[in-house]
Amino acid sequence: MTLKFPTTIELKEKLSLPKPWDIIVIFILNILIAIPIFLIAHQNFIDLEWPIHLDRILLFIVIIAGIQLLLQLVKTIIVLVIFMYLVVLFIGTVIGNYGFVRVFEDYRYMIYSMSENPNPQDLIIAKLLPFPNKSKIIDAVDFSNPKVRNFALSATRKNFNPTNQKGNKRLMIQCFAVFKEINSFSKNSIYGWMPITS
Repeated sequence: MTLKFPTTIELKEKLSLPKPWDIIVIFILNILIAIPIFLIAHQNFIDLEWPIHLDRILLFIVIIAGIQLLLQLVKTIIVLVIFMYLVVLFIGTVIGNYGFVRVFEDYRYMIYSMSENPNPQDLIIAKLLPFPNKSKIIDAVDFSNPKVRNFALSATRKNFNPTNQKGNKRLMIQCFAVFKEINSFSKNSIYGWMPITS
């Protein structure tokens, strides 16, 4: 019995999506990639001040067309990479690590931050650079985590005298109360406040 390896054409057919779906998946991926690239281009290219921002509309169309062309050229590999990415995110979601929700929140934060920043490319570079204890810090500030919330409440009760302050002043005082508690932990260790999420 001999092993028969699939040819390149057979392998390409097995890895590719059926005809209408491959275009839809690539277009969605195109939009997700094009938005941050457009924000970078928008901030760095000179505004020609055309009526109804026609220069920005053309810029977005050129970016979409260029990315679409690139993705079409490598669509077989892209489908495989997207499948592997979704599997990793699914596993991350199941075990409570980096999953679909975190990806959505990171993307939303990135788009929001880039739209307000004069140098949006710096945000992407900062995201890609290695950061020590990044996951621990992200977990330590996750306000949906009950341990983080309980820590914030106990720090606020300990370091905050209830006064008649309302609104933003009250919130600011509560933030300083939490900071004071974290600062007292960090005197012993630079990451002394991290174990609250363990």
